[in-house]
Amino acid sequence: MTLKREEVRAQEMVEQFLVDLQDHKKTPRVPQWIRDYARMRLKHLASPSCVERGSTNGD
Repeated sequence: MTLKREEVRAQEMVEQFLVDLQDHKKTPRVPQWIRDYARMRLKHLASPSCVERGSTNGD
């Protein structure tokens, strides 16, 4: 069983990964379409505080 703090930490790590994908200095050889896709996914990612509360839509 996954603990709530593990879910929150995983969410934070995914968010940081998507942010890093958009940075040309951190990920220099990533194609632009992947950067665009990461930006779209990051836009719709639930915040860690929503994960803590058990909500995925910000309620």
